[in-house]
Amino acid sequence: MAESSNRAFKYGILTRGEFRVLLILPSRDPSAEIHCHLLKDTFEAAEPYVALSYMWGSVVLKEQIIVNDTPFPVGKNLSNALRRMRQPEVAQRIWADAICINQSDIGEKNIQVAQMRNIYSRADRVAIWLG
Repeated sequence: MAESSNRAFKYGILTRGEFRVLLILPSRDPSAEIHCHLLKDTFEAAEPYVALSYMWGSVVLKEQIIVNDTPFPVGKNLSNALRRMRQPEVAQRIWADAICINQSDIGEKNIQVAQMRNIYSRADRVAIWLG
C-alpha cells in the first residue's frame, strides 16, 4: 500500500450525457497496488467497458488504490474485485459506482444514479462480484 498523502482526489465536472470509466492498468503481479485512470465518456461514443455490480461491504475496511496518480480509498470488497478483473497485459475499462461517481457531490450523484440504467444497459458486459 502506498504511503499516505495530503493530496485529495479531485473529480472533473461532468457535462450532460457524460459518465466516468475507470481504466485499470495491467499488472502481472496480482498483489501489486492497483493503478488506474479515470476517464470521461459519453453514451453516444463510449468505448466498450464492463459495468461492475458488487456489494459495498464495510465502510471501515478500506484499501488504497491509485487513481490519476493520487491515492484513493475504496472498500476492501471493491479493491478485491478490481484486483481480480485486472489483466496482466491489457488495460481494462470498468465502471464502478463508488469511484466513477463523485460520492461527495450530491447533485452529480443524483444525476449519475438516474443514468445507471443506461450505464448498465450500454456496457459491453456486466460483472457481478459477491466477494
